[in-house]
Amino acid sequence: MGALSLKWDITGRCNLKCKHCLVDMFGAGRRHQEITHDERLEIVDKLPPSVVQHINILGGEPTVLRDDFLELVKKCASKAIKTTFNTNGILLDRGFTEKVIEAGAAGIIFSVDGPGSEYHDAVRGQGTFEKTVYNLCQLTDYVHSNNIPFEVTVNTVVNAHNADVIGRMVDLCVDCGVDSLNLLPIDYAGYAADHIKELYLSDLDEIKTAERFVKYVCQRPGKASGLNLDCRFILPPLADYLERKYGYALPLTRNCCGATTTFGYIDPYGNLYPCDRVAFDFSDASFGEPGSRKTSLTDYEFYEVWNSGFVTGMFQFISNRDVYSKYIPCDHCDYLDAGFCVPCPLYALNEKEVVFQQCLFAERELGRLRLSERYSEARMNGSHYLNQYQPRKREVHVEQLDGLSPGSCFRKAEGIRWSMRDDHEVLFNPFSSKFYSVNPLGRRIWTLIDGTSTIEDLTRRLEQEMVDPPRPETIDRDVRQFIGALLSEGLVIAI
Repeated sequence: MGALSLKWDITGRCNLKCKHCLVDMFGAGRRHQEITHDERLEIVDKLPPSVVQHINILGGEPTVLRDDFLELVKKCASKAIKTTFNTNGILLDRGFTEKVIEAGAAGIIFSVDGPGSEYHDAVRGQGTFEKTVYNLCQLTDYVHSNNIPFEVTVNTVVNAHNADVIGRMVDLCVDCGVDSLNLLPIDYAGYAADHIKELYLSDLDEIKTAERFVKYVCQRPGKASGLNLDCRFILPPLADYLERKYGYALPLTRNCCGATTTFGYIDPYGNLYPCDRVAFDFSDASFGEPGSRKTSLTDYEFYEVWNSGFVTGMFQFISNRDVYSKYIPCDHCDYLDAGFCVPCPLYALNEKEVVFQQCLFAERELGRLRLSERYSEARMNGSHYLNQYQPRKREVHVEQLDGLSPGSCFRKAEGIRWSMRDDHEVLFNPFSSKFYSVNPLGRRIWTLIDGTSTIEDLTRRLEQEMVDPPRPETIDRDVRQFIGALLSEGLVIAI
């Protein structure tokens, strides 16, 4: 189970104004000033490295902060937090690149939006492709020639300008010595909302683009063998259809929500959220008790925010299977139940149908959306993407702990999140990023733990509730063992 990964927009400033960018969210209409460099460093000091194990720095363009950016990377790396960053690459000359690596960055993500200037420059500005790709190739040459363990990734946003040639991005990345290529769907927010007519791909266009991409790669066997592909603009059911039609297996795609558990977001003003969408697109969303929403890492400690009532309340909402009842065809798709594809649940707040045309197309062609053999094997081997909807089942080693007398009393540890429903009985510990699946008896014991009931009280209550109860000493043993397991994992606290 991976620990928490944070996306951090450290500034809204940028040296470009790309047509598909989300950064207009930080525009003149914002009432807050960006936090200072010293405040950023103080936030890093507040992050627990045992849980926050990855930070991806973005903006705006983070490299416009120059020395402040380098010091922030160094600060993160000094706490053994894996640190990567996104960039348009314009300012990354050879000298600055070397400083970034010396500061301790573990990887970089270049934004390249087409295999040539006519595609890339159409959304990023004249002359940007040449500068970006030159700096990209300088970087990979430096990394490879010095045998530096440094991950180089290219992000490409699929849009109307590059849809016809998206397969050529594989050639560009291989020729430039890149490690990974991420093909991303466009999000029509920020500046992109002002350029929808120019950038827009219809649902049918997206399907055709995915098919062209697979056909292109099939015509060049082995070309992408050394390149890590993440085709996030292709949803798993469509990838399954394309595999069956062309015999080419795209890498297992991941379209999953990790908000409140494995993913968090920090904005340029120092606020921590479960994700960037709840920070902007759903800023008025209400979870938990009124007034429980804490966000500022300049005013609060990390766990005061991350374990606030707002975050735990959001966990309850997004882990509810019923959220997807109006998601079509998610409401009956095996990929959702297996945890491979968990779309953003926040759109359910709009109480309107959410339709995924890629998946409907695949369903028309394939019939019911069942897991392909590759996905089934991945789930069986425990290698699928983990998130709060499909938790990993962990064996909890039970110990006979001292102090578990009949009069012992316990309360739930602060910040522990849970979802106890018929189809989803799970505990989540945000201090260790561990999920725990429990059986119906464990579910009932957990529900009854209220900070006042003793072990004797719990045993008596369970005995009264059971239709055909076992012997009292058996119930007492089960309660003690379960409480002991919870205590050993930090899920409950003795009073």
